[in-house]
Amino acid sequence: MLTPEYIAYATCFCLIFAGLSFKFRAVDFSGFLAGIFVGIPIIIFGGFRFFFILAFFFITASIATVFRYDEKKLKGKRVINLLRVIDTEANERCKH
Repeated sequence: MLTPEYIAYATCFCLIFAGLSFKFRAVDFSGFLAGIFVGIPIIIFGGFRFFFILAFFFITASIATVFRYDEKKLKGKRVINLLRVIDTEANERCKH
């Protein structure tokens, strides 16, 4: 049942959820806006239950990203450096 009150609840809930996500740096400003504009239709057409499933995934993924972040960042730098070395070697071979 789609009522103006339900739409208002969905909007307020998405604003609060997106605001908390932005406050805790899980998203940037564009993620904040996208969360609002995607979250409202999800709640309206799928219901709060479906939204909570997606929100649970978002929360656990955000926590997993932060967990041991320094190690992941170091591994990422190693991969980027390796790709640069490979790219440099490939460019040198093409020049000859």
